[in-house]
Amino acid sequence: MSNLKTITRNTFLYTISSVLQRASSIIFFPIFSSYLTKGDYGIQGVIYYIAAILNIIGEMQLSRVGTRLIYDGNDVNENVRRIYGMYFIMIIIFKCLLGGFLYVTGPYLLKPFLNDISFDPYVTLTLIAMPASGIYGLYKAYLQATDKGTKFIKVDMLYFLSNVSLNLYFIIVHGMGVSGLLLSTIISSVLFAIYAYFDLFRKTYLRIDFTLMKESLRLALPLLFFILLGMFVDGSDKIILNSKLGKDVSGIFYIATMLAAFFNVFRESSNQALIPWFYREKNKTSDARIAQVLFLSFGAMCIVGLGISYFSYEMIYILSGNKELISAYRYTPLIIVSALIVYVSQFYYMIIMFYKIHTRWLFLTTLSGWLVNMGACYLLIDYFGIYGAALGNMLGVITLTIVKAWLSKISGYHLNWKLFTILILATQALSLIIFLPIPYLYLLPIKIAITLMALFVLYHYANKVVDVNKLFMEQWALIRNRLTTNKPV
Repeated sequence: MSNLKTITRNTFLYTISSVLQRASSIIFFPIFSSYLTKGDYGIQGVIYYIAAILNIIGEMQLSRVGTRLIYDGNDVNENVRRIYGMYFIMIIIFKCLLGGFLYVTGPYLLKPFLNDISFDPYVTLTLIAMPASGIYGLYKAYLQATDKGTKFIKVDMLYFLSNVSLNLYFIIVHGMGVSGLLLSTIISSVLFAIYAYFDLFRKTYLRIDFTLMKESLRLALPLLFFILLGMFVDGSDKIILNSKLGKDVSGIFYIATMLAAFFNVFRESSNQALIPWFYREKNKTSDARIAQVLFLSFGAMCIVGLGISYFSYEMIYILSGNKELISAYRYTPLIIVSALIVYVSQFYYMIIMFYKIHTRWLFLTTLSGWLVNMGACYLLIDYFGIYGAALGNMLGVITLTIVKAWLSKISGYHLNWKLFTILILATQALSLIIFLPIPYLYLLPIKIAITLMALFVLYHYANKVVDVNKLFMEQWALIRNRLTTNKPV
């Protein structure tokens, strides 16, 4: 029961932070869409994708490795001082070297990806933000790895508020467009990197431990290629769509992925809570119980995804001041089902990382997915446009999930994929109801009724695993008490 309490509490806290941040893109959508064009959204999508790739390379996935290594042995606090102090130094060095290299060579190396998007100021501002954003990202990973959920939400919400305030200032007052968004990231990242240093890193051992570095890089390098190729899987559709059909079309696709990203908030929040729990409990909890928890989490995510697919039209119609963006809702069902498949693949990732036997082969999962995604996008976009990009991405994530499942099985743990497949197919089939050729006033109650029935089914299944009412009441009382008394959870 205590294990489920920890997962529920941290999932709830991470979700609050992430939902509010993602919701800001929806809440402020009427404002931003009045100042940003479809082309601007296309630029934003491409630049954010490039920034994500550069951050992955610069951070070497050390934060993920740290989450695993701090639980080796009995002295977690000593491990934190050793590991995070060294990672602080490594990330600063890696990101500064990468930023300097790309500032000189980027205008030539990135030109095929940028197409008609200028390197300066967009990529230049992205490079400037890299070191500080890496430090703040490492600090957040520490808070999550050590179950400091309340502190995480407080710090992250302050970062969010500062970033949103600066976004509004630079876009509305100065009309800086996408450049204003990037400049806001620089300022907020620097401020919170300074805070992270004084709160954590100055108390750690700021030195290089070559034995620890060797162990960290042994785990990180296969993971780096795995995550990097995963980003290629996630972004090939955007890049190819932009190169084939231009900024305006890729801007519509970016709006659709932004709506789907709202679902990813719930997915990642659940995943962030599950990973530490799984590492701690794998050898203490039965496989049947673990499978129950994973399936329950996945069922909840299916309902969240279904709800967003159903009501993405209403979200855009009500909130957007730019009606030419409404067509983006048509693409959210395919994108969200792809995200559900990714969620299953993350379960297999936890298993592979736990056993540490086949981590060096993780890159094969994303390599295969990337190749399938690229090939499918090149073939399908010419015929199906944005649908072709969404289908290409789906085929890519299906491929990588199948390979991960195989690696998990040969590592010694078999997860029943059939149950997850049934839920995925059911979610996809139900989400396509939005395309029924019936009047909206008939379609809306159908969507509401199906969502409520799905919640009813989930509630009854959850009660077989845990007393849902008691669990949530206890967790809500605990979180409310800790938040109001300013004590760490």
